[in-house]
Amino acid sequence: MVCHILRTKGAVLSVWGRAQLADLDEIARNLDLAVAESGGPIVSVSILPAGVPPADDSVRAHLLELMPKILGHCSTAHVVFEGEGFLSAIKRGVLTGLLHATRRQHVFHVHSQLASVLEMMKGKEGAAAVTNLMQLARQRGYLDLTARDLDPISRRAV
Repeated sequence: MVCHILRTKGAVLSVWGRAQLADLDEIARNLDLAVAESGGPIVSVSILPAGVPPADDSVRAHLLELMPKILGHCSTAHVVFEGEGFLSAIKRGVLTGLLHATRRQHVFHVHSQLASVLEMMKGKEGAAAVTNLMQLARQRGYLDLTARDLDPISRRAV
């Protein structure tokens, strides 16, 4: 697995490399556990560092299968698609369009940086859980991971 996952009561964070099937199954498992621990819907935050390659077709198909479960578990889901420039903006736009095609379009939010997630959550249910999760992620170095750090081939070469 190249995805790093953290869970606290009320929130789940994932930092993605090139997504693999096992990553999606592990996310689903962590969402199940977070919902059981909190007793209700949770906040999901996914970070895709700049330069992370797109998932292959089988992973995208599996994600579509899991989407109803993900939607059922999340009060809100935030995707941070990091990166500067036109290409990154286009990718965020495409992702926003895809996510807003779901029946629960108010659940998904696409951001260019993590700070906008924290700003959006201020004063809302789940804000404390997200703040705690970000502190834990910062302590463990998850917020400093790059696409290279999350590439299994690069990691084996080190």
